[in-house]
This record gives sequence, C-alpha cells and structure tokens, in this order.
Amino acid sequence: MAGDEDPATPRAGDVPDAAGSGAPGSTPAPGSTPAPGPTPAWTPARSGLTPASSWPSRTPERPPNPAGPPAPTAGLISPEERKEVLDRTIFALTREFRANLRSRSDFEALLVRGRPIPHRLHFVVLVLLVAITSALGRTIGFGDAFLLPGVLAGGAYGMFWLFLTMTGGEERERLSVDEAGNVVSVKSGHDVEARSDFLRVAIPTAILIACGYLVFTLARDIAYPPPPNCNVPVVPGSNACLLLPNLPDLINATVAPMSLGPGETASPAPSGIASPSPTVAQSLAPGATVKPKPLPLTISEAQTLERLVRGFQLLIAVILMLVAGWFLRRMLTGRWVAAIRPVHHRLSDG
Repeated sequence: MAGDEDPATPRAGDVPDAAGSGAPGSTPAPGSTPAPGPTPAWTPARSGLTPASSWPSRTPERPPNPAGPPAPTAGLISPEERKEVLDRTIFALTREFRANLRSRSDFEALLVRGRPIPHRLHFVVLVLLVAITSALGRTIGFGDAFLLPGVLAGGAYGMFWLFLTMTGGEERERLSVDEAGNVVSVKSGHDVEARSDFLRVAIPTAILIACGYLVFTLARDIAYPPPPNCNVPVVPGSNACLLLPNLPDLINATVAPMSLGPGETASPAPSGIASPSPTVAQSLAPGATVKPKPLPLTISEAQTLERLVRGFQLLIAVILMLVAGWFLRRMLTGRWVAAIRPVHHRLSDG
C-alpha cells in the first residue's frame, strides 16, 4: 500500500546512530562495517557563513549631478539690493538728527546717539564750586562752619553729575543686512531715552507728592483752623486782629463828588465813619474828600478770611494733583500727551 513504508528505509530527519547503521535503533553486528548514511543537507551555519538576512543593508548611491552645484535657495537678494536696504534703514534712523552715522561698509553700519559725558569738566566745576562757596561762607560769617556751604553745594552738584552719568552717554547701534534682506540691529552702551523716561515719571511724581502734602495740611487747617496771624498790637478789651490797608479802601471806596442841583442835599456819611472835624474841614480845599481810616478785622473775621484763602489753595492743589496723576498714568500706559512721548517709546520708532 502507498501508506506502508519499509522499515529498513531511513526516514527524513533520522540521524544515524554512532555505529553508522542505516536502520534507526538497530545495533550493528560485531565486526561488521557500518553502511554509510545519507549526506546531510547544506546549511549556512555548517559552512561557517553569515546568512544573507543578517547582512547590513546599504542605500544605493545617487549618481553625481552633471549640472554642477545646486541652485541658490529662493528668497535671497543680490548684493545691490542688500546695499539699498541698508541705505533706507540708515536714512530712516538718522533723519531729524535722531542718530549719527559713524562708519559704513557694504552691508554693515554703525550709528551713534547721544554724547559722551565730559567727566573732567564736571570735576573741575565741582572743585571750583566747593572752593567759591566755602570762601563765601567765610566772608558771610559762618565762622568755623564756613565749609558747610561748600559741602552742600558740592553734594548737590555731585548728585547732578551722578544723574547725568547714569542717564547719559553714547548709545551705539550696529546694523547689518543678511542675504535674505533682513536687518539685524545690535545695541550697546547707555540708552539715550533713559533720561527722558526718568523725567517724564519723576516730575509728575514729585508734583503728586507735593500736592498730596498740601491737600492734607490745608484740609486739616480748614477743619481745625489755627489761631490767626494778627498784625495789630494787642490792646486790652479790643478784638482787633488783622489790618489790611488796601481792603478797606476797596470796600469803602469813595466816589468823586458831583455837582448838586437846586434843592438837592448831600447824603450823610455812612455809619461807623467819623466825620471830619471842623479844623480838618477848614484845611481841605473845596471839593476834597476825607479818606476814612482803615479798620482792623476781628479775630473771627480773620479766621474766616484765612479759611477762604486756604479753600482756594486747596482747590488749586487738588486740580494739580489730578492733572499730574492723569499725566503719569498716560506715560506709564504708553499713551501720548500732545507731543510728549510715553515711557519706553523710542525716538527711532517715530
């Protein structure tokens, strides 16, 4: 039958025994020569070679481009166009004396803003100021403290010198144009706008502080008025306090006498004003009037007048404080006030 196999025929995968018998599991007879078995199939492991699946892969090399190097990338500009871009940038930054051109090449330029601080000149001025004010202090009569005016004047000028040093000097800006036409700017040195920024913040801040102090003191004096400043000698039993020579003249201003018609009589003098004595009246020329003597204000009237003056001063201080606060807020939030630039707004920005 097709399914029957000869037991003497070796099957695939059978390995002959040590004696070389072809039958599986058979024992060769003593003294007999073992029959040669079938030759095993060839494998890479038995031949000592590496299988092809483990060989390193290699990307096939492209043939050289016969047209030469690759073409330039799109977006690059020519050297002439780079020079034109630099010329336009320099013109925009140097117009209206915003900056000065110090050096220039084909694709680079150096701009300078501001001026250097003359430290030697400031030192000489400081020494002369201290010497002159000290000599004046000795001349005026400060005695042993004649150096005090020189120290104060020198300290004030030293603070001014320090302010100029911290907010002044030169600012350098180096410009360069790359192959794509982009302008690269590198700045160094002191910012020339630092002094303007400081003043635009310091001045309204100082006004706010001063006006705030005035508002507080004036409101306190209005609510709790201090004793008035009297300029009338104290007389026992008198309530007179303040004498204003010009105020009674304005209140009791006299009108030039007019000619009276037939049957008209002159009106009597106001009460409180003494009529001229006969002796004084005889010495006056015809048509002349007697100037009344100014009367001093009482203590309550002086306090009322001072309260009115303080109220007017308080109104002015509040208005100034509101204006300074509004100005400072616009400066810090980047908004213009007429022609005044806000803080951190460079002059080169337009």
